[in-house]
Amino acid sequence: NVSFPVRLTDANDLSSWRGAFQQFLERHPILRSCFPSLNDQPQQQILSADTLDFQTIDATDWNPRELREKVTAAHRTSFDLEAGPLFRVRCFQLVEQEILLLSSTHHIVYDGWSLSLLLDELPILYRVQQPQQALTLAPPSYTYQSFVQWQQQLIASDKGEQLWQYWQAQLQGQLPVLQLPFDRPRPPVQTYRGGSCPFRLSVELTGKLKTLAETRKVSLYTLMQTDYQVHSDSASGHDPVCGGVNSDPANPGAGIRPSRFSVCLDGGATTAPARSQLFSYFSNDFYLTKFPPRACAGCSGWRHASKLGRDDCAALRSAPIRGTV
Repeated sequence: NVSFPVRLTDANDLSSWRGAFQQFLERHPILRSCFPSLNDQPQQQILSADTLDFQTIDATDWNPRELREKVTAAHRTSFDLEAGPLFRVRCFQLVEQEILLLSSTHHIVYDGWSLSLLLDELPILYRVQQPQQALTLAPPSYTYQSFVQWQQQLIASDKGEQLWQYWQAQLQGQLPVLQLPFDRPRPPVQTYRGGSCPFRLSVELTGKLKTLAETRKVSLYTLMQTDYQVHSDSASGHDPVCGGVNSDPANPGAGIRPSRFSVCLDGGATTAPARSQLFSYFSNDFYLTKFPPRACAGCSGWRHASKLGRDDCAALRSAPIRGTV
């Protein structure tokens, strides 16, 4: 689930918030989707616009811990993919004029980049509900269906065939098994059982990372991804490494689809395979600019050349990290 909580003060007009979310739902049919099964195959179905799941919950007597637990439980409540709806809003009434709004959506129709669209449109849609407001919001110029049609046309075109051949060549061959120094043996049969190890970087280290990224003119994400690639390269004995890179088509900077589709609300996030090989016998600047990591998603791709050297990445890994398990 993808959820966004926000605490609002002077919020004594819940009907306007309900109306704003109702209009948001009407503007983006993807939020009204469900996926029933037909002949053992999922089919997309668009529900009517009156399916907004908006509930007000009295939380005036809850202490902070109880509120946190209830909000977390609301976020984790599963959706019914076949019947829908896949979008809901929970309004926790804290005091007389203070509320906590929690919007939750299934990841199949909504992702992190879609949140920016919600934050852009919702305040306008709220003001539209107020008397004597002349504000209007034009309908979205493109939808997710528009993007799918463009993508299908691209795949069927000569350019799509060229991209297909290119990435087939880039990702061909037997991929090595990445042997990292695990704390237990790799199971003979792959499973998806696992856990997480959350940790926090100190304020001092975070500042150094941002400074380093600005100095090398790269994003903080690129810096951390480069560190991962260098570490994986070392652990694999310098064999080509193929790892997953979370790339979202809604982000125009990713280059996966034209920027005009950035107005589309959808669950377009995808894990693209990024394959890289670093060569220790070249200088840092040489191999990081001449042999950049390559990634592909569908029939589109992007490449970036990192400007970080091995010394930079080694310094990051040796820095103290304050973490909790």
